[in-house]
Amino acid sequence: MSLEADTFLIFSLKEATEADPEVDFVINNVKYVAEAISTAGEGDLSDKEERLKAKFPRNMTMTTYRPLFRYIERAVQIRKHEAEMVAKGMPIDNTPQDRTYKALNWEGWDLKNNVARQIGNC
Repeated sequence: MSLEADTFLIFSLKEATEADPEVDFVINNVKYVAEAISTAGEGDLSDKEERLKAKFPRNMTMTTYRPLFRYIERAVQIRKHEAEMVAKGMPIDNTPQDRTYKALNWEGWDLKNNVARQIGNC
């Protein structure tokens, strides 16, 4: 399978019930389980989405960029590593450039205002 053929993940999501052992997504406080997943490239994205919608008409369809999952995992690992460094009193000088990292740290990992993370003169 070429990179073009699996650039996107398309999920057919059914609303979760008490019988479902786990939940895959929570969107606006509604819990969903992936009932079907397809991959697609830009050329066949619409066709694959329509096929899933036809097969699972009651489900919600969600499409995402497949590498996003790797980016998020990498950002989580960086964040854990930085927290360990800060806990050990080690200053870090890391101005994130990655959009995913910045999105993950929206809640206040502000390098300018976090004294534990500053390096050099204040």
